Amino acid sequence: MSALLSSSLDYERTLPRLVRLAVPALGDLCAIDLLHDESGLHRVACAHVDAAREPLVHEIGTKHAGDSTGGQGVSAVIRTRRPVLVARATEADLRSSRCSASSDRSPGS
Repeated sequence: MSALLSSSLDYERTLPRLVRLAVPALGDLCAIDLLHDESGLHRVACAHVDAAREPLVHEIGTKHAGDSTGGQGVSAVIRTRRPVLVARATEADLRSSRCSASSDRSPGS
């Protein structure tokens, strides 16, 4: 992984390759979000052990992108400046995140 990280300063090319190395070696899912001052969170890379679920992982990240006040996940990382490891996520957790993301959005967004 260190060779990959040092191979390019172009994070938009490097980070998608990094998540591909992390899955399945380190976990079933990996997502990288960057916080930009002007536009908030931006999901730059994600991977899932089941490639068919990657659009769902991307969708959840996109829908939560504007919420830095939530109590868990990326919101908690931003607020506390401490990493969060989700050791086990069930289908119900993913569905809940998806539903929560949908209800958090304002009409027309």
